[in-house]
Amino acid sequence: MRDTRIADLGSRAPHAAVRVAGRIVQLKRGAAHLCGRIADASGRCRFRADLAADLRRGDLAALAGRAAAPDLLLVDETRLLVRPARDPCADPEQRRLSRPALRRALERRALLARVVRSFFDERGFLEVETGQLVDEPGQEPTLEPFFCGGRALITSPELRMKRLLAAGFERIYELSHCFRSGLGERSPLHHPEFTLLEWYRAYEGADALIRDMEGLFARCAERVAGRAVLRQGGAELALAPPFERLTVREAFLRHAGVDLEPFLDGDDAAFRRAARRAGFAARRGEDGESLFFRVLLERVEPRLGRERPALLTSYPARMAALARLDAEDARVCQRFECYAFGIELANAFVELNDPLEQRRRFAAERERKRAAGLDPGPFPERFLNALERGMPPAAGAALGFDRLLMLVCGAQSIDEFIPFPDPL
Repeated sequence: MRDTRIADLGSRAPHAAVRVAGRIVQLKRGAAHLCGRIADASGRCRFRADLAADLRRGDLAALAGRAAAPDLLLVDETRLLVRPARDPCADPEQRRLSRPALRRALERRALLARVVRSFFDERGFLEVETGQLVDEPGQEPTLEPFFCGGRALITSPELRMKRLLAAGFERIYELSHCFRSGLGERSPLHHPEFTLLEWYRAYEGADALIRDMEGLFARCAERVAGRAVLRQGGAELALAPPFERLTVREAFLRHAGVDLEPFLDGDDAAFRRAARRAGFAARRGEDGESLFFRVLLERVEPRLGRERPALLTSYPARMAALARLDAEDARVCQRFECYAFGIELANAFVELNDPLEQRRRFAAERERKRAAGLDPGPFPERFLNALERGMPPAAGAALGFDRLLMLVCGAQSIDEFIPFPDPL
């Protein structure tokens, strides 16, 4: 049907016989010839054919002839392959999906996935697939799963990956499609369906994860963007390690002028007073945690990772989720998040492997979900059984693949890399 792609016409000898196939995207009837453009996945070129050729705009056709120039084909023979029932060139979805910018974006997405896989493969990690339908969804009150026939679409592969850790898998990673309802949340940084890169190291701690992130970011920038310094607007971000490290308390003092000490001690009233002095007036019904996140989102996060990526460490213990408490200060936990250009990219834990403490936390989180009118789903007994069998000390990270892609490509929205961005 064809012996060359359109992009390769320039490599053929002058006047060589060639055959191409693609869609007729432009057509004009002249006095003696039929002129137009044909496109395939590699590009497009001009063609000139005899008037007798039965071609219409939108047709899928094979053209045989001679390459008169790198972008001109003199056609001797035409063959109609498909005649559409409607003009695809006038269809809004066809125009959107056919944009060269979308093709380049999807090619970059595929390249980034290959780079990520090669990075972890080289370090002895095993890629796993733990499935998207689960009977034990995550319990965090901030995560709302989609339910489907009594089961849930995963918000994260975390619980199943940790069951693998307990079974003896020591280095694993997964590129997983995840789903979070988010109570209708939708923005350039949020989509109900997204891709999460999650990896775990048994018998290692936070420093090993940080080295992974530093190496991974540098590799992705080099292979996908072709440079180690990324740009967004007029700002530049250097990805060379080490990344900046600061505790949550240090970040609140530096960027918001709010002392977090009362919050760490459980004195929410004193915390509200400290926040009020920094310009955060109390809102009706706002508790300490809600105020914490308001200060974090409005004042702290936008200032993180502006010259190099920043690691926000030592989260308050009440935000521990599945992380261990700090052995030296039980008011904070061994959790950190990674930021670049003010955007959260990754969330990481030194993992809690105490089944009794994890059961207690799950029970509390389920009550908070019910109080918020959310369905917590079944109690995650299989995960807790795995902890009871003994999960080794481990550290794990979850990184937003779509946001990493935005970062290295200098994009403004994850929709640029999603062919069908309509929300669920």
